[in-house]
Amino acid sequence: MIGPLSSLALCISLLSLEAGASVSAQGRLEGVPKRVEELESRAVNSLPRQRDVIELASLEPWLTYYPNWRDGAKMARSEAWPRENDAPALRALLVSDQPALRALSAEALATLGQIEDIPRLARLLSDEAAAPPFLEYRPYAVAYLPGKKGDDLCPMLIWKRGRVRDSAARALDLLTGMDFRQRSFADWWKENAIAKDRLWFWRQRARRMLSAGTPRPDMLQQLREEIRRQPPETEAKMRLLLSESSDNPLGEIDRDQSLFQGPLALRVSDNRLLELFEGKGLWPDVVWDEEFETRLITRLCQTGSPLLRVENLRVLQERLSRTTGWIARSALISSIGALMGGDRGTEYLRTEAIHEKELFVREEVIRELIRRDLSGNSTFIEARFFADNDFSGSPDVKQAILQELGKPPLSPLKRDLLCRLVLDPRLGPFLTRPSKVMGDDMWRKYAIWSLNVHAGRELMSPSSEEEYALTKPDTSKKALTDFLAKVQDLKNGRQK
Repeated sequence: MIGPLSSLALCISLLSLEAGASVSAQGRLEGVPKRVEELESRAVNSLPRQRDVIELASLEPWLTYYPNWRDGAKMARSEAWPRENDAPALRALLVSDQPALRALSAEALATLGQIEDIPRLARLLSDEAAAPPFLEYRPYAVAYLPGKKGDDLCPMLIWKRGRVRDSAARALDLLTGMDFRQRSFADWWKENAIAKDRLWFWRQRARRMLSAGTPRPDMLQQLREEIRRQPPETEAKMRLLLSESSDNPLGEIDRDQSLFQGPLALRVSDNRLLELFEGKGLWPDVVWDEEFETRLITRLCQTGSPLLRVENLRVLQERLSRTTGWIARSALISSIGALMGGDRGTEYLRTEAIHEKELFVREEVIRELIRRDLSGNSTFIEARFFADNDFSGSPDVKQAILQELGKPPLSPLKRDLLCRLVLDPRLGPFLTRPSKVMGDDMWRKYAIWSLNVHAGRELMSPSSEEEYALTKPDTSKKALTDFLAKVQDLKNGRQK
């Protein structure tokens, strides 16, 4: 039990800590604007030097939470600041009479991810006062005017001038994923104040977590558990729609550390999942474009989904008839084939591999046939391999087959079919094709990669003189003969 004196002492202690945090935060930020001005003055054609970028990261360590800036800087994470006990001081600085402190505290405060700070930051969206210079990420910068030797410039970043409202907009984008320079915050907040029910809240939490680099398993587990504690509808929304692909918020998580592991085990009813699958009763806070439609369909088609039952076959077929995205179509076709089962399912997949209009879907169906039953499908796969002799350099079924045959689990059946295809004279022109435009060499690249995988060593080193010899008119014939001899040895189980 805490007595009156102990309570007083505790209050004094907490007040002291808060005051200390305030002094620390304000003292830390006050000298930053002047130093940032000095760093900008050393730029060459507005491009920062690497050493100045590193110094800026020490002056403004919160910047590494902003994904684009971190990617452009390409450097290790700086000191972890601010921390949660700095929040009161940073909130106080949002109304400082110094514009530079308002701007810097806004960007720093947003990295703590507190919902309550969203309206506070929004009040600065009309603040026209000048802010300190900042580094803007330029994703498509491929060339720049170099300075003197040894300048070590960073072409992916460029110094810019802005206003406090720009800093507030960047801070809100980190917290919400929304650009409030182009939309009304007041209207948006009316619909989104209950943030934990919204997809944007969890998406941005994942992004901030990933800004530190590859997340630790305990961080992922904590996020999983937090989502599981939400109401059933909210959990279902997050598990079905949060992305784990390479170009989305959770893309930096290794597949072995994916956010949601194992089959779907949601607390909403099977009828509710079926309703969502049919496009009914969709969550109104989600913009239902092809990206989210694809995530919903592919997750509900994954192994172990309660939708994958024979009685739902017609539902899947109807959904396929009005689905255009190739990833979703591929998932649906594979699931329909699985529900049909046996010879009927195999015949269905073969028909789609021939007649489906979208090339990428045909590729995925062929891959599915390889994974499902290579022994029974090898003759069909070989026929499809040589059915199209397009030299355009674009992705095609040949490339998909060559690549899939080198993927685990490896087997003698895969090795035998791969070697047969490479040894067939009809593939010769694809193996010796010079690389004049992007894509010209992909048949050869995939063949070499898969053969090396099965051999457990390099039958031919990629991008080597040996491979280059395949494409030169004066050496091509001999180089191909030597290469195919190695492939024949691999097929026969002999390796030199």
